[in-house]
Amino acid sequence: MLNFFIYCIVFSVGFFAGSYFKTVLFEGQAWKIYRWDENIFGFRQVPIGATLHRSDRVIMALEVPTEQFPKEGVPYK
Repeated sequence: MLNFFIYCIVFSVGFFAGSYFKTVLFEGQAWKIYRWDENIFGFRQVPIGATLHRSDRVIMALEVPTEQFPKEGVPYK
């Protein structure tokens, strides 16, 4: 019976820790949604409140601050 309570406590701590880290690492970022626009042949930012459909080409983007990059740049491999 004691094992059951220990398992429940460990599960609860893990669940709440996971929820916290998800919020901090993923939802706390300034994500932007872009939808493909045939008129300009490129992606445009989707305004808040717009409806996205299954046939839409959508990407999610996160702006990366480049002020901390070295002057010679960062190689993309």
